[in-house]
Amino acid sequence: MDIAYCIESKKFNPVLPTIFIGKKATEGHDWHYYLSRKALCGALETLEIMMPPESVEIEGHLHIKNHPEILVSLSHTKEHAIGLATRQEDGVCSVGVDLELRERKLTEGVEKFYYNDHDALELQNDPLLLWSLKEAAFKALSPFAHNFQEKVLVLKDIWINEGQFGLVSYGNHNLGVVDYSMELRNDDLLLISFALLLCKSID
Repeated sequence: MDIAYCIESKKFNPVLPTIFIGKKATEGHDWHYYLSRKALCGALETLEIMMPPESVEIEGHLHIKNHPEILVSLSHTKEHAIGLATRQEDGVCSVGVDLELRERKLTEGVEKFYYNDHDALELQNDPLLLWSLKEAAFKALSPFAHNFQEKVLVLKDIWINEGQFGLVSYGNHNLGVVDYSMELRNDDLLLISFALLLCKSID
């Protein structure tokens, strides 16, 4: 399965295009909106789909308008954004991506809102990685959350263990896979987490 992603950084995009000014509530949100869509266009180009950032319309947090066969996900940090795209094949029905600065320090005690007893013990020692993997899994699950539970999906509902993810309410039943990598961009070490929701999980 070919998964393409692209990272865009504000340093190399010093001017916010006029068409993106005022898109969101603040200038910072305008930048996130623009950079993430520009990054997604870079990923789509790998799949031979060409479009400008202003034409990107994402439907159902799942795919691009007029391209239901392409699964997508976005994420951003303060200065960077990532766009991920792949063709819907090989039993994968949704994807998720999360981007974090590796040096980010989570607020002390925040783990009680996302850690559960089903999570891998080794991830307790790396709370940011666990958070990021769960963010990616959350994004992959979100379009189909109603298939699994009536209550609102939160990170604590998701477990991560041995490169897989699932829901606490489903016990050890594997719903998909997670992985991560790290890249150095503009002197920032970036943590990139990926999640793939398997179609067999929602059949």
